[in-house]
Amino acid sequence: KYAVYAKSFSLLICSCLKIGLIIYKAPLVAFAWVALLDSILLMLGFIFYFKRYVKIKVCVTNFNKIILIQLFKQGWSLVVAGLLTTIHIRLDLIILKEMINVEAVGQYAAAATISSACYFVPVIVSSSLFPAIINSKKINQKLYYDRLQKLYDLLVWIMLGIAVTLSLLSYWIIDFLYGSLFNQAILVLIIHSWSGVFVALGVVSSKWLLVENLQILSLYRVAYGVIINIFLNSLLIPDFGAPGAAVATLVSYGATAFLIDFFNKKTKK
Repeated sequence: KYAVYAKSFSLLICSCLKIGLIIYKAPLVAFAWVALLDSILLMLGFIFYFKRYVKIKVCVTNFNKIILIQLFKQGWSLVVAGLLTTIHIRLDLIILKEMINVEAVGQYAAAATISSACYFVPVIVSSSLFPAIINSKKINQKLYYDRLQKLYDLLVWIMLGIAVTLSLLSYWIIDFLYGSLFNQAILVLIIHSWSGVFVALGVVSSKWLLVENLQILSLYRVAYGVIINIFLNSLLIPDFGAPGAAVATLVSYGATAFLIDFFNKKTKK
């Protein structure tokens, strides 16, 4: 709850600042400074609550090089996977700009922003329920995998519901938020909204890989996804523009979160 307090404080302050910047038509660089401030406020909030409520003294003299090396060996693949995931998410915009124009980037980004905003659902649900799943692993494997399956089922149904809703209401959503100039974003939103199903699968399976000490596979999955995304974007964007990029995203997410696991004996189950 203290992490939530810190995040909420940071979000409130920086959201108000962003609204003020928009009203006064501040330059783009001002928003970058607010993004930096957001990280600083979040850090200060974590430090404040940690010092106030956690009875552990943290100081430089407690530094242990051996533990650092162990953590790096276990976690370097997750760091690289996180970097590649960021690249994967932004890759479509870069390729669209290079192969089509800035207008296509705007159309795609308008739709992708809406559907991507729903990705917080699997993150929150899985973060809330996964501790119970990990605890069940200590009891027996059957209960562990039964709970894992139920989490998959829950998130897939939720994201399918969101995808159907966004697809049916795409015209009104785009028209209300952006206006008629963004009519190309309607088809992009319909296609891109279905990628949320695979995002949900990926969020849960990434946690499972971590629990099973298979985090290196997270790196492989994301790397394959980036390669597939580049290939499909190069193939589809010249003929189909922004909707082609949305298809590339959907297929690459599906390959990363589901299809690749099918071909690996450690993840096939």
